[in-house]
Amino acid sequence: MFVKTIVFFINALFLLPTTEATCKAAEEESWSYHSEKNVFSVHNSPHLLGPSAWGQSYPTCNGKEQSPISIDTSNVAANTPGLADRRVPRTIEVQGSLFTFQQLHFHWGNRSDSGSEHEIDNKRYDLE
Repeated sequence: MFVKTIVFFINALFLLPTTEATCKAAEEESWSYHSEKNVFSVHNSPHLLGPSAWGQSYPTCNGKEQSPISIDTSNVAANTPGLADRRVPRTIEVQGSLFTFQQLHFHWGNRSDSGSEHEIDNKRYDLE
C-alpha cells in the first residue's frame, strides 16, 4: 500500500504541470467563428480572432482548403440529375478507395447565433 501511494504521488508530480499547461492553453484560446474581421468583440473579448486571422496564431489553419468556407453561387456549376434517386448507398468509392458512411451531424443556432459554420453568398443559415 505504501509503495502504491508513493507511485501515485510521483506520477502526480509529473502530470500536474502538464495538466496546468493544457488548461491554461484552453483558457487562452483566441479564435471565433463569428467574425471575418481580425478582432471579435461582441462578448467583451477583444482578442478573439475571426477565421480570416486564424493563420496568424495557428499556422496549420493557414492552408488553402480550410473550413469554414464561403461559397459564391455565381461561380458554382450545379449538376443535380441524381437528386431524385432516394436510394442512398452505405458505401461510396472514390478513386479506388471504398468509404463507408459512419455519421451525420448538424449545426443549428439559436436566436442570437446562426448554426452554420459556412456561408453561401455571404450569408450564414440557421442549420447546416
